[in-house]
Amino acid sequence: MKFRNVFSLLLILTFTSVNCQSDTINLYYDIGIFKLNRSNYDVLNNYIIALDTTYNYDISIISSADYLGSKKSNYTLAQNRAEQIKKFITLKSKRSLNSFHIINNGEIVQKNIKSATKGEFLHRKTSVVFHKLKLTDTIINTTINDSIAPKKYISEYNKIKLGENFILKNLIFEIGTDKLKNKSYSTLKRLAKFLIKNPNIDIEIGGHVCCDAEYRNPNATKIKKLKGSTLSAKRARFVYKYLYFQGIKKDRMDYFGYGFQVPIYYPEKNRKEMNANKRVEIKITKM
Repeated sequence: MKFRNVFSLLLILTFTSVNCQSDTINLYYDIGIFKLNRSNYDVLNNYIIALDTTYNYDISIISSADYLGSKKSNYTLAQNRAEQIKKFITLKSKRSLNSFHIINNGEIVQKNIKSATKGEFLHRKTSVVFHKLKLTDTIINTTINDSIAPKKYISEYNKIKLGENFILKNLIFEIGTDKLKNKSYSTLKRLAKFLIKNPNIDIEIGGHVCCDAEYRNPNATKIKKLKGSTLSAKRARFVYKYLYFQGIKKDRMDYFGYGFQVPIYYPEKNRKEMNANKRVEIKITKM
């Protein structure tokens, strides 16, 4: 059984490495649980929201369980985890996906058992692999809907000079998170269209947050470019990943968070100024 599963996975990966691009999401579970917790839900949901829906996808769901319980129950648990994810993707996606491949690895055998009650967290895992299938150039050119790209926005982007910062207007995240509000996606779609039409342009994406004036005095001479888990960096990374899924190559982009180091207003006097400081900017680094 295991040999057949591994062989099937090798066939899938061999096929997709030649014909498409792949992206993998790893989800981890508590003991005996197959339903998505809030963290897993958000990760998978945000990825689906950012999918380029003009492409077809093959989806591989590779699921496993740790050594706690019987082999039969663990096989069932791993299968339930995979089926839950398949159901979630089917419900959340606004388009019909090409196909699903469920690979059930069942119980991951561990020679040196560390705990009879805690199990092995890293083995309670389901990997979701999105294989992006190639389309013709004609279809790729329809990635962005012209009806949501007014000329005034394109002309604004065209006026940006090398090294200048440009604020992405109407880009609104849920408070304290890197989850973008649905009404803000039109802004990113217009930016993606601009970059598709101008393949010679490279950009830097910068995230900024507000409301830190009470604790921090910004110093423009010591600005640090941040990555990792800071909120400003996570929001910049969200924009970076969205553009990547729309077909913009990674070597044309970079992203950083700037925290509260470069506010537009300091000190902030009201809610309007706070909202203005909370922003994502792009800067053309090459053209």
